[in-house]
Amino acid sequence: DYEVEPEGDQVFLTPEGEERLARRLAAVGLLESDDPEALFDSPGLARAALAALHVGACMHRDQQYLVVDGALVLLDEATGRPQPHRRLQHGIHAALECKEHLPLSRENVCVASVSCPGLFRRYAQLSGMTGTAAEADDEVARLYGLQVFRVPPHRANQRVDEADLVFDDDRERRRALCVDVVGLHEREVPVLVGVPTEDVARVVAADLLALGMTPRVLSAKDPAGEALTIADAGRLGAVTVATPLAGRGVD
Repeated sequence: DYEVEPEGDQVFLTPEGEERLARRLAAVGLLESDDPEALFDSPGLARAALAALHVGACMHRDQQYLVVDGALVLLDEATGRPQPHRRLQHGIHAALECKEHLPLSRENVCVASVSCPGLFRRYAQLSGMTGTAAEADDEVARLYGLQVFRVPPHRANQRVDEADLVFDDDRERRRALCVDVVGLHEREVPVLVGVPTEDVARVVAADLLALGMTPRVLSAKDPAGEALTIADAGRLGAVTVATPLAGRGVD
């Protein structure tokens, strides 16, 4: 009745699904006709149906959102950090609350918006510092009329760049990662494994656990525990798996 895109973040009805949905909505009196065209003649109903489909197929508790004290809290996909004041639009937030049997909250209404460049250009003076500005120097010049300057390191670079390794698939890559971590762990070297998302963090942690290690996942889902995980990350033999922004802002 529906198909989910390979990335897993978009879902759409097949023609057969549209027909089945129209028949079922007509059977309960929400549509005057069981013709699929009638579904899309009612934009509000179509939006609600597609929002429910998206929530059922693409959004999972403890992955994209949490339920905390009877309220829905969204999670940042990249960092796993809770975003208590963020709401999803197009009926998706209400569909999530229905899915988890939570009271419906009022839908936000956008009364005005401004782009980030538009907001920044309102300042009389504008500057910034980041480790990745050089990669976007053309964009910074185009949007803000500013130049990017490199600040040289205080000491000579001692990093050794090894040759690239190419793997057939993600499983082979994770296996090689685990071999490196095991070798360091046996020497009691503290190891920090950086991963792109919360989902990958769970998979890597499970791989390391199967090899007899006790990795700790630095997850923004547990703000109270983040500080303790960070404090222990430098201990002898510690293995910590972290998403890109987890731990930022932790005292």
